[in-house]
Amino acid sequence: AAIESSLGEQFRALLAMHGGKLVVLALAGLALFGVLRGVQSFIQSSQEDISSAARGAAPRARPTSSAEADASQEDLNLALEAIRSGDWSMAEVRSSGVITRGAPDAVLARAHVVRGQARLQQNKPLAAVEDFTRVIDGFRNDETAYPEALLRRAQAHARAGDAAGAMADLDACIAARLGHQVVHAEARIERAQIRQAAGDAAGARADLTWARTYAPNGSPVSRRARDAMAEFGSEEP
Repeated sequence: AAIESSLGEQFRALLAMHGGKLVVLALAGLALFGVLRGVQSFIQSSQEDISSAARGAAPRARPTSSAEADASQEDLNLALEAIRSGDWSMAEVRSSGVITRGAPDAVLARAHVVRGQARLQQNKPLAAVEDFTRVIDGFRNDETAYPEALLRRAQAHARAGDAAGAMADLDACIAARLGHQVVHAEARIERAQIRQAAGDAAGARADLTWARTYAPNGSPVSRRARDAMAEFGSEEP
């Protein structure tokens, strides 16, 4: 009993002398544990994103608040209006706002397509290629943005003098069979131009015939197909 009492007194004395330090050490240990858990979670999340990208899936968008999502949608709407009115500089500014702020995947993919279009119209084909590539690599499951990005990147490659790159993207766009019929018709017209320049008259005629047949009647792309056929010397009376 005397030994137990002595040990108890010694423990209380040590606690009185070093209790504060022990509390600090305990709190520091808890803080370090929390940091390590956070690092582990970050590494795991990064590995999942890398794995998703390797499979061709879109990386997860940065979480946005409801207010941020609304602001991004508004910016995208204004960017689309600017595209329709031919204000390429404003379209680039507004779509850049969406990309910088962050947005749901569908909005973000569309913003990259719009900014790419605006950059292409401002004679910045290489910058446009970067935007379209972001969609092609990261948003392959978007059945609207993905085929349009292939078409627009082909146009950017052609503008930059890369006919082979343009043809590869047009072939992929047509083979994907995704998106609106207008996109496919426009891709056929673009491919016909490259084929004709390469001396493939039969292939060019086949693409123009398809575009004229399947493009919506009265649409700009339908008229473009008919004009291209007329220039090709194969327009029917």
